[in-house]
Amino acid sequence: MKKTILSLGTMYVDINCIDFPLGKGLFPNREVVGNSYQLDLGGSALNFSKNASSLGLDIHFIGKMGKDLMGDILISLLKQNKITPRVMRDRAVQTNVAIHYIHHDGSSIMSSCGNANQSLSIEDIEKALLPYLGSIDFLYLGGVFKLKSILPFLPKLAEKVKTHGAKVILDHGRINNSVTVKDIASIYNLFPYVDIYLPSNEEFLALWESKVLEEGMRNLRKISQPITIIKQSEVGATGFMADKVDTVKAYKVKSINTVGAGDSFNAGFIKAYINGMGFKESMKYACATAAIKISNVGTVDPEKVTKLFENDMGIFG
Repeated sequence: MKKTILSLGTMYVDINCIDFPLGKGLFPNREVVGNSYQLDLGGSALNFSKNASSLGLDIHFIGKMGKDLMGDILISLLKQNKITPRVMRDRAVQTNVAIHYIHHDGSSIMSSCGNANQSLSIEDIEKALLPYLGSIDFLYLGGVFKLKSILPFLPKLAEKVKTHGAKVILDHGRINNSVTVKDIASIYNLFPYVDIYLPSNEEFLALWESKVLEEGMRNLRKISQPITIIKQSEVGATGFMADKVDTVKAYKVKSINTVGAGDSFNAGFIKAYINGMGFKESMKYACATAAIKISNVGTVDPEKVTKLFENDMGIFG
């Protein structure tokens, strides 16, 4: 039976300026010309969703946008990526837009504008979620530190979906200078309801105020014991499940664009997990998914992921 994932997070129309000459710099009152651009879905939870959908998972998305042209484009992109939109539209806000200037070496400069994400309320979410209770298998929470207004309500939300049989997946995102002690406390309160935790190495150590993974895991396990996969970029990943610890190394590929690499890793892991792969094999599949994402343009091709995954010469772990 196909599993349904309901994803919640920020929504952007991404304008990706590809092969942009960043070496010449971006300066006031000076024009810099790039070669091409593409429109895409953006935001951590949406990056996860579009890659999970490309891997064949049933994805629905809750978010907020304006009743404007960019909102129309966002709806069109959701449907093109086979993501079922469960979104709120409001004339009083602007759909969020992100502009990425991407150099040929994979480095990038990112900017964003709009205010629809910031206006998303817990009442909006509960109204959109109500029809799903009892019919979803997973609730995916991505980049939630950017949804400050709803952070205090996430524990109750997670508790509600779990009482209806769903599992909760969390990738809280970066802990930047705007994240407060209160924000972190809200995330700590969420962990008793989290089943799968997918942070980057930097995010994990920062949240759990640790210098090494083992120390961070001790702090986490004082609260709960979710399946935890810590993404370590070009190094690979380290996973903790109950008393089991596994590590895998990353596939060596030529990077074109690293934006969304972690979100694609998450999609790969959840795909493998749902399909019943073993813990370490699921981590390997996730590494293969991330490798295909950063070495190609657009969403991941499942056939390329499978081919890379099945070639054990690419992984040493």
